[in-house]
Amino acid sequence: MLAATMLRDRLRTFCDPDLGPTFGGFPASRVAARQAWAAAFAAYLNTVEEVVPSPPPGHPALITSGAEAAFFGALALDRDAATTPGLAAADLAGAWRAAVQAIGFGVVTDSGGNVWTASALTNVAPLHAALVPALTAALSSAVTVTPPRTAVAQLGLIADALHAATSGLIVTVAVVNASSAPLPTVVMAVH
Repeated sequence: MLAATMLRDRLRTFCDPDLGPTFGGFPASRVAARQAWAAAFAAYLNTVEEVVPSPPPGHPALITSGAEAAFFGALALDRDAATTPGLAAADLAGAWRAAVQAIGFGVVTDSGGNVWTASALTNVAPLHAALVPALTAALSSAVTVTPPRTAVAQLGLIADALHAATSGLIVTVAVVNASSAPLPTVVMAVH
């Protein structure tokens, strides 16, 4: 199940020197930083579960294997984007959008024998639109709050914004019941 704290804790391993002995150090280059962010988000996304009756382990209807490469490819982390919270937020939100759009679709059978076949994410655009201002606010608070937020608090705000968007994803699915009769197309939430 998706958890913002898990994402925050993964981000802390390369962004928070107060973490202690598990702090791995700041990435040595822009490419290494992009890879660290992508790996953290991919590990978080890989904990997604379909909201179906008694889902099987894992997430067979959502194939997340391409998310890390898509996040990495879309995240610029260039100096211009880092100059303002709004540009940095747009960069990070764009990487989120690329990662979730890279999700592939498969099939899951629930405990009643119904077969759920995922086919599309239906609400990426509005979630992305809401994510940009949420990340802008999270990134802005780093410079506007007195005293400044700790890294763990700042990373928590970023993780919360990414989590709110990700856990709001809706998947269009076709369902065939246990008697092999197709049911109307429905949507499936994730968590």
